[in-house]
Amino acid sequence: MKNKGFTLTEVAMVLVVVAVLVGGLMGPMFRYIDQQRFTATQAQLTNVREALVAYAAANGRLPCPAYHTAATNSGGIEVIGAANGCGSATMPLGTVANNTGAWVGFVPARTLGLSPLDQDGFLLDAWGNRLRYAVVNRLPAATSGRYSNTNSSPFNTQTDNLFTGKGQMCQDYLPVVPGASEKKWNAVANYLALDYTPGATNKGMLHVCRGVPPGAMAGLRCGTPLGSTPSTNTETDSAPAVVYSVGQQAVSRGADEAENLNLDRIFVNHPPSEVATNRFDDLVAWVSLNTLYAKMLSAGQLCP
Repeated sequence: MKNKGFTLTEVAMVLVVVAVLVGGLMGPMFRYIDQQRFTATQAQLTNVREALVAYAAANGRLPCPAYHTAATNSGGIEVIGAANGCGSATMPLGTVANNTGAWVGFVPARTLGLSPLDQDGFLLDAWGNRLRYAVVNRLPAATSGRYSNTNSSPFNTQTDNLFTGKGQMCQDYLPVVPGASEKKWNAVANYLALDYTPGATNKGMLHVCRGVPPGAMAGLRCGTPLGSTPSTNTETDSAPAVVYSVGQQAVSRGADEAENLNLDRIFVNHPPSEVATNRFDDLVAWVSLNTLYAKMLSAGQLCP
């Protein structure tokens, strides 16, 4: 009695069926993995935000970013520069800490005691990319509004470091309003209250938008001049700090992702999008100014 084996055709048909079954399973599995990584990174950003606020409550300031450039590597530790501000001579403006009023770098994970870290000490998201961090380093000049500070240095210099220099958020200010007598002012609160001239360029806090401000509004908040009503494109106009992930792709694939990498005060946050001309998978979180104030005030870090 002869043993009957499988023909090559039958084997080929079986392999095709297996390939179809495996292919049908792989797509949902990869989507599930991506969703898990997305959720995990969102949780990481929340943890970083809470750690930033806790650090400010304990130390009287927000930490400076960590940096990794061709010239220097801070090893995941914040870099403190002149006048207790951020940065150093090896970190040129326009590269990692620019002159638009924001220090931009990476989350200072070792300063905050966070993990997981890569071999250089930088905090990684669920895709293995370094989480980034930006913090306000100055607000508009004092002479442009209703209050003038009594310090000798202009209020728009990089050494002001309102959020990263201890004591800078609580200073003596002289109201120029006739009849006013108080001198103790919270610097940031006063400058947020200024009546900016409509049409003024981007100043003040960090702005998180739902898309890049269009055309002539590029560089202005989220699409409206300071001093006017925020546009519907606005997530927040008063973030002292932003923490963000560049997502799975980690490269700029459109205007919205490019905005998060151009080292200025404006950031974009919206649900993931696969629109061919403007793909987006970044994740952005920010520190609430009210939460920061409340925590620092309860910890005795702000003036009454």
